[in-house]
Amino acid sequence: MSRWFRRSLYAVTALLGLVVIAGAAVYASASAKLARTYKDAPLVEITVPGDSATIERGAHLVAAIGKCAYCHGADLGGQVFIDDPQIGVVPASNLTRGGAGAEYTDAELLRVLRHGVKRDGHGARIMPSEDWQYLADDDAAAIIAYIRSRPAVTRELPKFKLRAVGRAL
Repeated sequence: MSRWFRRSLYAVTALLGLVVIAGAAVYASASAKLARTYKDAPLVEITVPGDSATIERGAHLVAAIGKCAYCHGADLGGQVFIDDPQIGVVPASNLTRGGAGAEYTDAELLRVLRHGVKRDGHGARIMPSEDWQYLADDDAAAIIAYIRSRPAVTRELPKFKLRAVGRAL
């Protein structure tokens, strides 16, 4: 075996080893971030009026400003908004009384909206809560009032699952 061939073989082996180590590091880092819990996100009580003007304001905020239907579906009953063989399966929660709307208190919905933290302390992974963290209390209450006013939707959604590219992203 020539010296050139041996050196090339060593270089290719070292490169493959680095790729495997980098892949394992990305996987471990992503797993740690997905499993992280947030104990410091505040749970703030909020008064949610149920009058028609508040619900109408909430409908406007959900449709025109928040674009919540893009992820959660037109009926807010949840939907899969990413289903890609490379990225994974990413469903958005059912916000109606047939899903999270029945389980979560107003304060818990506010925490998910503003901080992206679910009831169990885990992150709401794709929720763009950084866009909502400074939302005024009356606007947040209007959004919650609108969500509460929607009819219950019962829909089975697949589990959240990230594949290699999704974890890397």
